[in-house]
Amino acid sequence: MAEVMTNRFSQAYRIGVYNDLPAVMDYVQQASFHHTLSSPSGMAGLDETGFVWVLTHWQVKISQLPAAGDEVTVSTWPVRFKGYFGERGFELCAGGKSLVVANSNWMLLKRSNLTPARPDDAMLKKYGDMHPFLLDKDFAMPKVADFEFLSEHTYEVSRRDIDNNKHTNNISYLRWIWDFLPAELYAKQPAAFKAAYKKESRLHDSMNIKLYKRADELFVLIEKEGKTATEIYISWKEKS
Repeated sequence: MAEVMTNRFSQAYRIGVYNDLPAVMDYVQQASFHHTLSSPSGMAGLDETGFVWVLTHWQVKISQLPAAGDEVTVSTWPVRFKGYFGERGFELCAGGKSLVVANSNWMLLKRSNLTPARPDDAMLKKYGDMHPFLLDKDFAMPKVADFEFLSEHTYEVSRRDIDNNKHTNNISYLRWIWDFLPAELYAKQPAAFKAAYKKESRLHDSMNIKLYKRADELFVLIEKEGKTATEIYISWKEKS
């Protein structure tokens, strides 16, 4: 009988001393990895040791960020597989209240040469039943032309940014932005977040970070060698 993961998986965490958006999204993304490990034989049981799922898009709604010390549960589940891509949903709850809901899109790559691969039927069956997104799917990004230029910065990718796949982890891009946030936005509560990851970066790559602002919205272009590596959109609201 084929091995099947629990198709709606939950992982408990206790929020540490950092509870900003990059820290909370780190808890969210880790749940997908723990979901994979929940299989009795872990990664090997998924026949994915020769493959890697790479995140291409986030779409996130934040009702409220958890406080430092809060006990939270992050749930995740498969939504759909099509071609090279897989969709996955997330929800972070604390005290029975939904705080963060996220849609995500991933691409399957061969580890040997990082080219796209289609998951075969055996691999797909191990993910079990599909469940719908909690948000209406909308991975489209706004247009930079609708925002006013704010600032530009250069960043060299460091060792702390690199994950087990030897490229920059998607949460690192958010952390870079947090270093350059204008004070008026830093003092507010993130309300929504979108990201489109287009080009990977690696250790010592030089990244050009351009921030654009429109009222309580930020659009960020992160470029590598003159080409767009990542686009990020964040909106803010007053803290409750």
